[in-house]
Amino acid sequence: MRPAWHPDVRAFDVYEAAGGEPVARFYLDLFPRPGKYKGAMQDTMRPGRRLPDRSWQQPVSVLVANMTRPAAGRPSLLRHIELVTLFHEFGHVLHDTLTKAEHLRYAGTETERDFVEAPSQMLEHWCWEPAVLSGFARHYQSGQPLPDKLLAGLIAAKNVSSGILTMLMLARSTLDLAYHSAGYRGDSTATLAGVYAQHGLRHMEGTHLQSGFIHLFGYDAAYYGYLWSQVVGDDMYTRFEAAGPLDPATGAAYRRTVLERGGTTDANQMVRDFLGRSPSSAAFLRGIGLTGAA
Repeated sequence: MRPAWHPDVRAFDVYEAAGGEPVARFYLDLFPRPGKYKGAMQDTMRPGRRLPDRSWQQPVSVLVANMTRPAAGRPSLLRHIELVTLFHEFGHVLHDTLTKAEHLRYAGTETERDFVEAPSQMLEHWCWEPAVLSGFARHYQSGQPLPDKLLAGLIAAKNVSSGILTMLMLARSTLDLAYHSAGYRGDSTATLAGVYAQHGLRHMEGTHLQSGFIHLFGYDAAYYGYLWSQVVGDDMYTRFEAAGPLDPATGAAYRRTVLERGGTTDANQMVRDFLGRSPSSAAFLRGIGLTGAA
């Protein structure tokens, strides 16, 4: 058993298919406990990079979440939204784990802020793929796979309220920019009410949701990157969509052209290199149900 900071935490070494020494390690800290961070996140514990003696520093990442804890006689039974969260954060783990950037400044997730979420946004698509879900989504007692009818209903409900949710993301992105703009006068609630009105949303008097908007800090005027990265991630997924979500050659190309490069190459160029064409918003619009079947 590899050492960790709590008995619930599991450590995994990552190897190339050909074997040899491990190329990276990541930790899964999935279950709630007193004093722990309440949300879900990935963090870099040690970035991959080339050291002065030309040896390679093995990257180490951690995925922190608060999933349903196993109970006596029953495993952790994840809701689908928890599965999506797990895949999203694991997209960051992959980015850190597979980096080949020589310098720490460009290693793994050290990319442009409005691209860093794209690998995670893209990986969420695997949570909606029958070919993927059938490999592990089974009844914990009978072992039966997820029923086709239930899966079809889950996929059919994917775009419930997608318009409102997208408009909310746009409103919060605009709010973030407003707070960080020159000339901002400091009345955060009045600013919020005005931005929400612009987007057809209602601000409830006496509430101050901006006080819980944690991405105002750290992202600093770049919260729009979540929605922009979704556009990019949805577009990148079209190549997997065409070849199959588990196609090894497509995965290898994605690893080589995007994940390994980290921030050493302009994100627009990486997307072009992977897709073999200019980026497009068509897959994003289709994905939220605005142009044909999602």
